[in-house]
Amino acid sequence: MEIEQNSGLEQNSSVVRKLSRILTLFGNLVEFRRREEFRRHLGRIPASLVRRREFWLHSGVGQKSGGGREFTTIAKGKQASRPSICGKLHRFLCDVAARLPSSFQLSITENSPLSFFWDPWCGGLSIADRLKSEHMEHLIQPNHLPVHSVLVNNLWNLPFSLPPSIKVEILAVPISTGMGNCLWTGTDKPAFNSFHKGFFLNEQTVTWFKHVWHKRYALRFSLTTWMAFRNGLKTADNLIARGLDVNTCCIFCHHSEENHKHLFFECEFTFQVLLKVFPYFNCMLLRPNLGQAFQSIEDWDMDKSRKNYCFMLLCAIVYHLWRARNDRLFGNLIDCQNTIIAKIKCTVNLKISKWK
Repeated sequence: MEIEQNSGLEQNSSVVRKLSRILTLFGNLVEFRRREEFRRHLGRIPASLVRRREFWLHSGVGQKSGGGREFTTIAKGKQASRPSICGKLHRFLCDVAARLPSSFQLSITENSPLSFFWDPWCGGLSIADRLKSEHMEHLIQPNHLPVHSVLVNNLWNLPFSLPPSIKVEILAVPISTGMGNCLWTGTDKPAFNSFHKGFFLNEQTVTWFKHVWHKRYALRFSLTTWMAFRNGLKTADNLIARGLDVNTCCIFCHHSEENHKHLFFECEFTFQVLLKVFPYFNCMLLRPNLGQAFQSIEDWDMDKSRKNYCFMLLCAIVYHLWRARNDRLFGNLIDCQNTIIAKIKCTVNLKISKWK
């Protein structure tokens, strides 16, 4: 495959190529060659985004190579521009590609399927990275050379074109007699939990995660509650911040401005719904906000199973209040407090009927 002349496109191509190889090592995945494979292995990418031509132009994975067509970075002889829709995705790919290599170690065996140029098996770096640091990208050929092809009787048989400094680094890599090629955090049998903890190692830890994502959580209830904790629901204040002209008045009480804090549970309407489901909150001196309501349940003297039930019930209240708000705004459907409570009890009873 020809090396792209444009440095920006080459950098993007390198990032996506590294990420592809990293995921291949961790899960025995095949190298990405088709759009469907890329979407399947990166399941968090929305299908609507994958189908957009601009996404694949921006991904920058070379031109044609081997037996199949890869995704081109050049459209009609012009350099592909960077669409704004791929900005967050591009930063995500760069972050994952830079973070994961430090979490595993690669061992070389006689039948190793690792890529000679692109996998970081040589002192934590790939041979391609070492060649690029010395401005010798033209030596990266053949592009898909496997490691086992340069091993003869457990001895290195390196290409003559490699510079001596890199040959010294390669010869210092021991050839293992074991079966594994990848050791994740010191073990050849890693669990997904190891990857999960490493991926979110630098993220901020919140105190409410165990209240929302408990053992018995219901996805639609917990997802809406999680967005409420993150101030991610499209309330009036958030829509105005995005430049939209909307009515700021709360659709329930018609007195205060709508925001997350008011909706959960400063509003008299929503607070009364909370009280009819959890009469205990009537004993509190001040109205609780969303976090305080969950923390109060955490402090109750009951077993874990009952707490999980109460957590799910509170998440259901958040979900149905948000749904009732949208029904009033967009569906011309006005539910009273008793109707909302009846829907909450019905859906929660259906959920717990499936518990074992």
